[in-house]
Amino acid sequence: SLEVKNGADISASTFAKGDAGSVNINATETVVLDGGDSEFFTGVASSVQPGAEGDAGGVTITTGSLEVKNGADISASTLPESTGNGGDIRIYSAQVILTDRSAIAVSSEGQGNGGNIFLSAGDLFLDRASQVSAVTASGQGGNITFNITNLFSLRNNSAVSTTAGGTGDGGNIDLSTEFLVARDNSDITANAFEGRGGNISITTQGIFSFPNSTIDAS
Repeated sequence: SLEVKNGADISASTFAKGDAGSVNINATETVVLDGGDSEFFTGVASSVQPGAEGDAGGVTITTGSLEVKNGADISASTLPESTGNGGDIRIYSAQVILTDRSAIAVSSEGQGNGGNIFLSAGDLFLDRASQVSAVTASGQGGNITFNITNLFSLRNNSAVSTTAGGTGDGGNIDLSTEFLVARDNSDITANAFEGRGGNISITTQGIFSFPNSTIDAS
């Protein structure tokens, strides 16, 4: 098992022309990322720092159970004034739980395209303002793919979103699950500002979306 908590992090970064390295975690039992009361980043990340020219590396986590809580993050990102592309995040787990403002996120705040997220799990729970997101400032938006065997649940202001700023097209959301439940102002969105909004594809036996939750591509 692996536990990362209270401002601790596992990260690979680049500050100049080279690409950032990748982070690969294989834990037979559990991975727990817990932000606790820390003001600092807690989690797992691959990043391109401001002004760097390389691409972000990927993050891959394979485990029996993954819990991300209290503001902890799993991220692959490029920061402002960088030119590289964002990295991909791949997660394989029997159960994934995100709660209390936690996130799985790929982003490109510079000129490059956003990375992609692939998440395969038996069950996926997002609760208390947690999110899975792919965001770009100017390039093409990243895609999010979910392969959930049983239940995908979003509750209490949680979200799945792809967003492209500038002229880039929004990324796509491809979701396969037995049952999808969205409630308490929880949304699934694929948006762009000047480009085309991404596509949302959902394959399921049943969608239970309460009136204050939305599925929107715009």
